[in-house]
Amino acid sequence: MTNNITIGVPREIKQGEKRVGLKPAKNGVAELVKKGFVVLIEKSAGLGSGFSDIEYREAGARIVSQKELWEKSDIIVKVKEPLPEEFKFFRRDLIVFCFLHLAPNKKLTNALIKSGVTAIAYETVEPEQHNTPILRSMSLIAGRVGAIEGANLLKENKGMLLGPETNVMIVGLGNAGMSAITEIINPLNKNALPNLYLIDINPQKLEAVKQLLHPHMDYKKLSPMKYDKKTLSKVMPNIDLIIGTTHSPGKLQEKLITADMIKSMKPGSVAVDISIDQGGCFETSKPTSIAHRTFVKFGVTHYCVPNIPGIVPRDSTNALTAETFPYLVELAGKGFEKAVKGNLALKRGVNIFKGKITHETLAESTGQKYTPLEELL
Repeated sequence: MTNNITIGVPREIKQGEKRVGLKPAKNGVAELVKKGFVVLIEKSAGLGSGFSDIEYREAGARIVSQKELWEKSDIIVKVKEPLPEEFKFFRRDLIVFCFLHLAPNKKLTNALIKSGVTAIAYETVEPEQHNTPILRSMSLIAGRVGAIEGANLLKENKGMLLGPETNVMIVGLGNAGMSAITEIINPLNKNALPNLYLIDINPQKLEAVKQLLHPHMDYKKLSPMKYDKKTLSKVMPNIDLIIGTTHSPGKLQEKLITADMIKSMKPGSVAVDISIDQGGCFETSKPTSIAHRTFVKFGVTHYCVPNIPGIVPRDSTNALTAETFPYLVELAGKGFEKAVKGNLALKRGVNIFKGKITHETLAESTGQKYTPLEELL
């Protein structure tokens, strides 16, 4: 098979980000080259995840500069969103396939619209409604790492291990929330479990998680609660660690935990906002970085790293590429229009096409016009 499509993998330049968009072997370069695609890898792109330029060359890729990669690629495969210094490479005939999280990022959204880039967001690729497999792979890791980091900060700040005297609140019982819960209860014996307050707007999720955790936890230590500001305000002064994990594909995250709630927590308490990619679910949240992970507000240490899975790049790259690779093959093999017409998940992943916002909740969140993708094909 021969194909004129060139796939480019840039080196990630977001602070602390060591993941890479494509591996050399399985779910990677070697399989793409066999299918007839040209693959360009920016020099040193894989080093942070443990993949050398030599491995990429042996798999059939060409190692090139940042400029050559962006200029010669038809499809850019990244992990995190392009940063302002990469906007100069945007052009009308380019497809960018990566995590975008556009709702809180007006500058990137406008740059993509103005340039005419086709932007497909990992986080909105949905085979079925409310099923985002690419995002799920990273959410599971973010939940685990967020819980570990939160527990470490609690130990540093209050001299407390997670245990019988600790009150932990998880806001949002999706993939990241459940992963955080699993990390919190797994390493502990039954006599050293923290008190868990589990918050969600969906009563069915609350009941499901209660049944799931019952064999592992005493009901007295488990408090599933439907989200209600008045009730939460009464509980928050007793919370030592709160982890926010709520997410709605493409949508700017609602601020579910108010500044007053955070202010009511005791000094030294910890707030981990895993929702920060979409704007964060705490009113007091602002993005931090892997190098500078925390800040203190009202005496509460906030952990708001937008790329938490980048802290464990090898595991994250393996999990991420296992999910993205089949979509990339379809996109490159069939071409954009045939791929999105034949694959509903990819279609839902398209956020911007021909200078128009084609994802409805993104349009709602940014106050811009929504144009159905089918009208532009």
